[in-house]
Amino acid sequence: MRSLVLAFFLITTLKAQVADTKISIDSGFYEEAIEITLSTATEEAFIVYTTDGTEPSLGNIFNPINGTRYESPITISSTTVLRVRAFSEADLEPTNTDTRTYYFLDDVIRQSADIEGWPRPNLSIGPGTAQHDYEMDPRIVGDDEAMKQALLAIPTMSLVVEPNKIWNKSGAGGFCRGDNEEAVDVEILYPNDPSKREHVRAIVQGHNHDRLKRSLRLKFKAEAGDSKLRTSLFRQAPLHAEGAPQTFDRLVLRAGNNRSWARSWNPDRTAYTMDEWYRATQIEASGYGARGAFVHLYLNGLYWGLYNVTERLDRWFSTEHFGGDVEDWFAISHGGDQGGDKERWRALLENAEEDLSDPENYRAVADKLDVPGMIDYRLITWYLNVTDWPNNNWWASMQNEPAGVARFLAWDGEWSFGLGASPGMAWVHPDFVKSKRSSNVPVVKL
Repeated sequence: MRSLVLAFFLITTLKAQVADTKISIDSGFYEEAIEITLSTATEEAFIVYTTDGTEPSLGNIFNPINGTRYESPITISSTTVLRVRAFSEADLEPTNTDTRTYYFLDDVIRQSADIEGWPRPNLSIGPGTAQHDYEMDPRIVGDDEAMKQALLAIPTMSLVVEPNKIWNKSGAGGFCRGDNEEAVDVEILYPNDPSKREHVRAIVQGHNHDRLKRSLRLKFKAEAGDSKLRTSLFRQAPLHAEGAPQTFDRLVLRAGNNRSWARSWNPDRTAYTMDEWYRATQIEASGYGARGAFVHLYLNGLYWGLYNVTERLDRWFSTEHFGGDVEDWFAISHGGDQGGDKERWRALLENAEEDLSDPENYRAVADKLDVPGMIDYRLITWYLNVTDWPNNNWWASMQNEPAGVARFLAWDGEWSFGLGASPGMAWVHPDFVKSKRSSNVPVVKL
């Protein structure tokens, strides 16, 4: 009876909503001006749109305080973010905001260093700082057609968010500088298949260090609009495309900034593929690991650079790949516990302190650790000569219910292939030739 009363209450108190807006032309890449019409099936409704990344809104039902009231088709001839929302003068809830981005690549490759309304803060590049700018380096834009083809060669990811949530007028705060979590519209476009468009509402925040080119993190949560991202992005990756997952809870947009112009220590030694090779090789060797793909990233229609999109190695990752519920898993990284019950993990570390030449002690460890996977993980990392590991850049996860094994997962391989503390290849970190009791790092202890 109580549920019936609740259902009746919800039905009688929830307002009807204006019918969703229809946008005549979808996001994509265009060379000539296009004309876009907007509509809604609700007769008494009217439509408001913006082109500056902000959400259309009303001061009252007659006077939009943000946006333009739609009266006639909109002509678009340059790269534009279009956000659309329908309102009603009757007692109806407005629609959610529909977002489309139209790209004109002549604009993209000639993007200015200074753009009105966008700050140019000084940001860290390691030792020293550099001023942020929005220009594609003129030294690489000489052949326009080659650049355009390069921008169409891989998928495009677009993030659209309230401009003042990126950073404020002084270039501080926002998710690009701070740890803010902000609502964002995410679009994925496939230039090799213009009919394909994936859209989701998500949460965006900065990932790791605040740098000239910052990595970002995407979370897909019901309160943001969509509880998961459903995408074929990883099914189109150069490696391990077959069988790649198509639903995701968390993604990291890796900037590759340790090996690029965005850092002072080796601006001319850019190498995105080494980092991706590390994770892809674990998949090849052990059958599991983080999938990755490359995208051209745009933020509110501005080109933001080449990014390596990869799965985040947390409990949601383990659920997707190994089964069970999120609550069944424990995850940990170099940064500390990442959620879940750690008792089984703690028992594994205690077992590893025993004399493992004793078969019974070894079996206690092997019952809780993927030993073949651990061997693969160490050999691959040693082969790459990843020099900011094992004290940094390691992840592991362990299933508690039902009782499962711990798996170590390759993460960050930028400082590798002879770049860093030790030149050359196939280097074993000195921690591994010390007594097992001399290190508190689980990678070494196990």
